[in-house]
Amino acid sequence: MDNIKFFTDNLQKEMILDIKKMPKEQALNILIKALSENENIPDAHSFKQAIISREMLMSTGIGNGFALPHARLDSIKNIVIGFARCLDGIPYESIDDKPVHFIIMLAAPKVYVKDYLKSMAPIIQKLKEPEIMNALLEAKTTEEIYDLLLKHTGE
Repeated sequence: MDNIKFFTDNLQKEMILDIKKMPKEQALNILIKALSENENIPDAHSFKQAIISREMLMSTGIGNGFALPHARLDSIKNIVIGFARCLDGIPYESIDDKPVHFIIMLAAPKVYVKDYLKSMAPIIQKLKEPEIMNALLEAKTTEEIYDLLLKHTGE
């Protein structure tokens, strides 16, 4: 699975959100709702249950201001990726106990096993670079965030 192509092919402009500081559950629900409007996620209820269950098992806050909530379900037709930015940070119970500024939510068909998470590793590493994180935080619009994501993950 080509990591860059995986991310850039599945990231859509309407799935880029700019959210205010709020409880983690509320932030997750906003992203769940946005992704559930995609035709590739026909069962919004099951998707929400899967995301929340996974989060209850163990926080998906991976440190350095990032969280990667994810779910795999038979009902999901194709990969859907959502991205939310929160300037003030969300208390997220991350592995480094720091607030999350960027949430990348993944929905994948069950057949993808765990390849989709491995494919995200180099993307996250690239986005964690200080100059890229700062550019994402300084972006004025969701369109600018989208352009930055494509630019910095497509190199």
